[in-house]
Formats: sequence, structure tokens, C-alpha cells
Amino acid sequence: MARRATWLWLLLIAAGASAQPIVMDGQFDDWCEAGMLHDDRGDVPTTGTLDLGRLWAAHDREHLHLLLETGRETLMQDAESPIGNRISLFLDVDGSAETGLRRDGLGVDVQIAFGEKIVTRHGPDGQTTQTTLNDVGLIMMPTHSSDTFEYQIALGGIGPYADLATLPDPPLIRFFLQDLTTGDRLPNEGSIEYLLPAPEGEEVHEPIALERMAPSDIRLLVHNVLKSNIVKNPEPFARYLRALRPDLICFQELEEWTVAQAVAFVTGVLPPGEGQQWHGAQQADVVTLSRWAPAQQAVVDENLICRFDVPTTGGAVRGLVLFNMHTPCCAFYEARQREHDRAIAAWRDILTGSPEALIAGNPDDAVILCGDFNMVGYARELYAVRDGDIFDNERFGGDFAPGRAHGSLVSAPLRHTHSPQTYTWRWDPSEFGPGKLDYVLFSDDALKLKRNFTLWTPEMPAEALAAAGLEPPDSPNASDHLVLVADFEVRE
Repeated sequence: MARRATWLWLLLIAAGASAQPIVMDGQFDDWCEAGMLHDDRGDVPTTGTLDLGRLWAAHDREHLHLLLETGRETLMQDAESPIGNRISLFLDVDGSAETGLRRDGLGVDVQIAFGEKIVTRHGPDGQTTQTTLNDVGLIMMPTHSSDTFEYQIALGGIGPYADLATLPDPPLIRFFLQDLTTGDRLPNEGSIEYLLPAPEGEEVHEPIALERMAPSDIRLLVHNVLKSNIVKNPEPFARYLRALRPDLICFQELEEWTVAQAVAFVTGVLPPGEGQQWHGAQQADVVTLSRWAPAQQAVVDENLICRFDVPTTGGAVRGLVLFNMHTPCCAFYEARQREHDRAIAAWRDILTGSPEALIAGNPDDAVILCGDFNMVGYARELYAVRDGDIFDNERFGGDFAPGRAHGSLVSAPLRHTHSPQTYTWRWDPSEFGPGKLDYVLFSDDALKLKRNFTLWTPEMPAEALAAAGLEPPDSPNASDHLVLVADFEVRE
């Protein structure tokens, strides 16, 4: 808790950032080499209140990275929900306590209010301007609720640090964090001073190739097409379909085409071989297209279930149950939880051969649940699907292991092909920063995940775009959601 505004320097010299970049995936296992800056746990007396705890920092040539423990579950981009927050990051980026907003002995040039989604700039002339999180290139993971978050802030967005390598002396940033609801502060007094020497060596980020690892791999493509934008602006969709050549396609928000029209479009873009054809199924705005005819299909809420017989690596056939999901958006937490509970309960009933099963399956069927899960709410909404941890057991039945002996389903990493990012939604004019809303969850006892990625064309180099027949603005021109690709080997 803040006690007094004594100027206390917590001097932490970053001795050159790691050549391995921080992957913004909300997993935190790549933070083991970063230095912990401060431990402020245990100074909030009320149980269940946010307690700004341990803080880590790292940086690369273009970004400042922070890792923060909040003491309890919160939604980082939300100030209004029951688990929202009013945490702010106060930054002095010009090294002067005389410029910006005077606060606790610091000359605050930039304040980032995470929950309110507002960036306030305090100019040297006393002028104040407000912008959005995207103005400072802020990315936070996870997008759903958590008690630990990682942040990426563009150095060029908060100060004169666009190219660290050209600076003769290491620049520094002074900052502190504060929960404006309780007053809890990190550090309790003064501020943290973080030096930013230019990283040593080249940053390593191995690009992910677009091609399959093996011709026999089954390729799944998932995309929310933004209010049927594929109908109005088909060119970027056609280009990425030709570049990626999927076997299974799960579209969401495709309301303006019938399934026959969707099949005709994909057939024109990706003509099938002799004796083959594209097949389709539809429920409301959810459309599933495939190179195999669905043996069975069913509907759970507005989500679509299809069961296919697909080839295994040894030439046999195995059942694949594919859920194409588009669950409620935004603050409809309860409705989204219900749909997630009901969907995973449907898989339980199929797996166990329950009389209430929507389709008939085999006990060894593979399963994939994919699509736009709109995961901007409680983490438990995702855990229901991934872990079989049903929230409303009275209504939807008991918990179970959706991955059989392997326990939980596995979430495909889906890293961007040319950057250490995993966000699947981005719309720069929005007040919200990029987020991971879309998922591919699968049973790894029946499916071996091979190449998988998220496609964001603006970050791809010119030679990679040309080789794939893509154009730089294809991703944002197609949708606010990004294209997900996951290749699978079907186990015997």
C-alpha cells in the first residue's frame, strides 16, 4: 500500500536482453531468464483484493516486456466487471521529473490505464492527450482472466526509443504501478528505474513455413470472416486459401451465403481432384467445409458438430469429431459459459456412447473443438472445454477427461509465422488491444499436431508474401480475426 512519496530508486540494470524473444502467449515459461525487479506481495490486508505482487522485466530492440502478478483473478482490459481492475502504469520516459504530470516525485509522461483502456500523455508544455492502448503498441496476455499477465509495450510508442542500437548511452525508463481502487502500489515508495542497453547479438525468431511437413497431414483452417466479408471482398480470402490449401475449413460469421454458395466458392478457388469434391454443412453463421463428406452432423446451440472418417498414417480410417464453435461475444459471460459447458458435455456423451449423444461415435474417435470462442471473459469458460471442467454440473452433468487417458485436450500454440505473437484478433481503431479469442483444441492421443500457426500478413517479409501469392494487407482486409492453421497426423 502506498505510504509516502519518498524518492526510492530500485536500480536494475538489464545486461542485454536475451536473443530469444518473449513469446506473447500467456504461458510465461520463457521468462525464466528474466530478472525479477520487485516483490511487493502481502501488503494488502483484504482477502480477495488485488495485490500487486512480483514484477519481472525484459526488453528487445523495439519493446519493453513486463510480467506482473496481481494477487487474484482479474480481467486486464476491463474496469467494469466484478473481476475488473483499475491498475495503471505510470511512466517517466524523458528522464526529467520536471516534465509531465508530477506524481509521487515522478514526472509522468505516459499513464496506461489497463482496465479503462486509456493512454494519457502529459506533454512538456502541460498539454494532455488521451489515446487508446493500440497507440503504444500494447499487447497483454492472456486475454481471458488470470492472476498473472505479460505485457508488451512498443518503445517507439512511449518515448524516443525507436532504435536502441543507435543510442550512444543506454536510455532508461522510470515507472511504478498502482491500483487506483485500493491505492496499492508497486513499489510502495518511489519508482523503478530500468535501463535499456541495446540487446547484444541478433534476435532469434525462426519463421514458420506455410507448407505442410508431410503431404499426408490433414490441414485445418479456422477463420471468423467478419460479417460475411468473404462475400463482399473475396480476393484476400481466395489468396490465402490458395496459399494454405486446407482439407478442413471452419468459418464463422458467414451468414450471407448458403452452404452451397460457400462450397462453390471454395471449389472455384481450390478445384478438387478427379472423383473428389468439397462438402459442406452449416448452422446459422457457422460453416464447415471439407474434402470428406460428413458421416454425421448435429447442432449444439449455434455451434456445428460434424463427424468424418479420415485416413490414418497407416492407411486405415479413424473417426474425427469436429466442433465448429462461435460462442457469445464480449461481456455475455454466462451465455458463453453455458455454450462451452453444453459443447463439451456433447463430446462427453459421444465419447461414452450415452443415449443422449447427438451423434453416434466410437470410443477412440479423435476430436477437435475450434473456432471463435470469444475468450475475453473468465478463464473457466476455456477450462470447461479444455479440461472437461463443466461449470454448471447440475444442468450439464459431470466433469470428465475429454482427452481420455491423456486428461485434458491440448491447445495448439498457433504462433504467428513471423513474430513471437499469438493474438488472433486485432482491430487497431478499437479501444481494445489485440487478443487471443480463437482456439484449436484437440485430443493428442488420437491426433499428432504438426505445423501450426496464425497468419498475419503485415508482418511477413516481401519475399515470403511473394512466394505464397499473398499481399501485405490481406489479413486486415479480410477480417478483424486472423487465420488459424493446424496440421495433424491421425494416429493409428
